[in-house]
Amino acid sequence: MLWYKGWLETRFNVFALITVACLFSWGGPPAGQDLIGVAGFLLAMIPVNLAGSGIKTQSALIRKGPVSTYFTLSLPVSRFRLFATRAGLGLLETVGIFAIAPCGIWILFSRPEDHVSRSDLFAIWVSMSVCASACYFLGVLLSTLLDEPVVGQISLFAVWVFSALLSTDPRLAPVNIFRAMLSPLFTHSLPWASMGISLGVAAALGWTALRVMETREY
Repeated sequence: MLWYKGWLETRFNVFALITVACLFSWGGPPAGQDLIGVAGFLLAMIPVNLAGSGIKTQSALIRKGPVSTYFTLSLPVSRFRLFATRAGLGLLETVGIFAIAPCGIWILFSRPEDHVSRSDLFAIWVSMSVCASACYFLGVLLSTLLDEPVVGQISLFAVWVFSALLSTDPRLAPVNIFRAMLSPLFTHSLPWASMGISLGVAAALGWTALRVMETREY
């Protein structure tokens, strides 16, 4: 039931983001590595919009305020299970939407001279999914601290600030998760450093969000 409830709460966001992902993927090939960071920031909007704390989560079109929160808290399940189910569903939706980008790249770079192999496309999907996990759990944490509808705007602003900080210093390029998302298109290898840092940040943010949700009085 929790999985179905989460799907009902996020389905409109999923359909809207699939449309955006299709337009982004088939809009045209990247002009160079300078646009990779911008593309990564745009991709990071997807997990932020799908993030939810597991309790304060409503429909994307119908905002019912605390009513939905009280109903969720009344369910005979633990807060940990609520958190794990909602976070897991959002991650699955994010990974599924990210699969659209490699498909679009495969269509755009279908000529042999483009040197884009299927392994490169798989690496792009893996790097996008892993590097975006930090942005996803940042949205999860903020959703436990803030109320609708400001949590979406503040989450996007926080990701923008994070992206700007990583782009200002060239020495941070190896750990820039936004540039790393599509970097296999040029490097033909996985960005292990950026992926490891993103997973570490995601784990810390996820644990903090869970602790906040378990101790907070709603």
